[in-house]
Amino acid sequence: MEEEINKKELESSYSFEEMLEIVKCEIEMAEMDKEMGFTISEPITWEQLNQQKTPKNQYRIKDLLPNEGSAILSSISGEKKTWIALEQARAIVSEEMFLGPDGFKTFGCNVLYVDCENSRSELQRRCRQLGFSKNSKHKLYFYNDKELNLNTTEGATWLHAVIRHLNVKVVFIDTLRAVAGGLKEDKAEDVRMFFNRFRSLKDKGVTIVWLDHFRKPSNFEKKIPQKEHLLGSQDKTAGVEILLMLRSESGSDEIQMYQRKNRLAQEIEPFSISMKDSYLDDEFTQKRTTLEYIGEIEEKDTQKEQAKKYALEIITEGGRTTNELISIIGSEKRIGERNIRDALKGLVDSEKLQQGKKGKQNYYSLPEESVVQDEMQKFFAD
Repeated sequence: MEEEINKKELESSYSFEEMLEIVKCEIEMAEMDKEMGFTISEPITWEQLNQQKTPKNQYRIKDLLPNEGSAILSSISGEKKTWIALEQARAIVSEEMFLGPDGFKTFGCNVLYVDCENSRSELQRRCRQLGFSKNSKHKLYFYNDKELNLNTTEGATWLHAVIRHLNVKVVFIDTLRAVAGGLKEDKAEDVRMFFNRFRSLKDKGVTIVWLDHFRKPSNFEKKIPQKEHLLGSQDKTAGVEILLMLRSESGSDEIQMYQRKNRLAQEIEPFSISMKDSYLDDEFTQKRTTLEYIGEIEEKDTQKEQAKKYALEIITEGGRTTNELISIIGSEKRIGERNIRDALKGLVDSEKLQQGKKGKQNYYSLPEESVVQDEMQKFFAD
């Protein structure tokens, strides 16, 4: 233990250029050993394996991101995976619950976010909206150059050196395609060789989160994400500890997350996330984006029925707009906006409510009193 601490103290005294040279030499020596056939080590006994130190926690974000190894966070382009990844990074460095008080526990560390997709101004805007703070318990570092190629010895060496120099334990790569240097993702051997460049990081307690895309978007729109939707070879999925897949309909403030692989435990049930904007000032110049856990997707039908009952109870006291009902039911009953909207549509379709307009918003009120009494009695009797 003392030897490890001394090694870390020594490495922290090096400049980045010195660390880059150290890692470069180590990789060159490893390549030489490989060429000479020295890469296969002796087997060890159970006693030796049992004595080796292992992490206390299996996860960096409970149930969602491993404490070591790699994960893939994927979706169709434009379905909010960067927002999710940035919020995960923010929660880790601040040691806050991911997705609010009902969300997932985090175990803090330094984080590197490599963004080779978005402009620096766009990255800054999103981080500000999510409430990034300079007073976090751990450091959050960004790399925002479009020329990074991790499918070369030079690029892989750079990443290894940065991780050691800054004592980073989680790396987000946004996106795999942007840094893979034209990797043929449908070629299993090429995919394995690419991921093997970073395999040694797992034994050093480092997690890499690769943001990735689905196959042809038109084939998977409005469908439940499955492993085979992931772009490229199945070796991608085979090489990671956890696979997370996102789904979000255009214009909706709800994101659905599906865990399609978890090497550490049984996959958790798919769940919904709300993504809402608010303003911190009266001039509407400081926007804040909040991501919160709603609940398991399987619970949605129950929540929708509950939302119907609550909406009828509220509207018996007078008509309400969509936003008023969303605000009341959402805050008092913790039911998501999408479930409330679906509930209102169902009530209108079944003629238990009538829909009009109040300004630009939909306005809901009860139909004729005699009809209402009969429908209310039947509804609540059910």
